[in-house]
Amino acid sequence: MVEDEHRSGLIRYIAQTLDVPVSIAERVIADVLAHHAETLEEFAVRRHAQLRQTGELRNEAIFAVIADEACQRPFRVSSPSTRKVRRIIYG
Repeated sequence: MVEDEHRSGLIRYIAQTLDVPVSIAERVIADVLAHHAETLEEFAVRRHAQLRQTGELRNEAIFAVIADEACQRPFRVSSPSTRKVRRIIYG
């Protein structure tokens, strides 16, 4: 209940600060929360698929890119090595 009140207050604050409708502020908050809720494994699999789709990089380079990008994200684990990224993708 308190969390809902806090979220509602945050949504109202964002709407007022950015001078946008509440519906837009709700979407912004939902997107930010979803971004921060993604696990390292979900991120690695998603980015691997995105980078493979471009066809510009081979897996070794993709693993390094993912490891570097993961360092910039708020995961609860320490920054992954290229080897850990490879294990996430292929088990």
